[in-house]
Amino acid sequence: MIATKSSERHFNIWDADSGALIERLEGQTLTWTNDGGYVTSGSIEASSPDGTWLARILQQRGDPPRNVEVTLATPGATGRVIPIEYAWQLQWTPDSRYLVMLGGQGESKILDVQRGLVSELENFNSFYGFDISPDGRLLAGASIYQNIQLWNLPTGALNRRLNWYAMAVAFSDDGRYLAAGNSRLVTIWEVNEE
Repeated sequence: MIATKSSERHFNIWDADSGALIERLEGQTLTWTNDGGYVTSGSIEASSPDGTWLARILQQRGDPPRNVEVTLATPGATGRVIPIEYAWQLQWTPDSRYLVMLGGQGESKILDVQRGLVSELENFNSFYGFDISPDGRLLAGASIYQNIQLWNLPTGALNRRLNWYAMAVAFSDDGRYLAAGNSRLVTIWEVNEE
């Protein structure tokens, strides 16, 4: 199955083989379950791949989302709150060690959940689609207004720019390739070590 976000609060689930629409779901977040299913949530949240941590964007009624709360994924656990203006997307590295918090106003942060250290993405601005490489060492960001950028994780240092624009990016399962798509074209790059 393939999931696409069709609006701020809706997801479409597609059959990857036939291209048929399976279901339209309402929610801020969609999570794939271990049994091959999926669930949506009314809040923007993300569980770490190992199931240890839960990150949630704290939304205030009448205001845009502002902060991110990270807790152990156990009932009643207290956590820490990371201030970030207009947070709107959360992504974990595959090893569950780092949480990338993407926000508006040119602000995005990386949290080392074990050590509690927070760093920022260098030269971050108006990006739409993101993906983390399978080895957790690179974050790619797509923008229709500027070049595609790749950052080193966990430092947040800018690794390189690709002279292209896109609305979505995705690494291949082996991390060798990066695909970038806009409304009419998909371009694929080989990800070389530098």
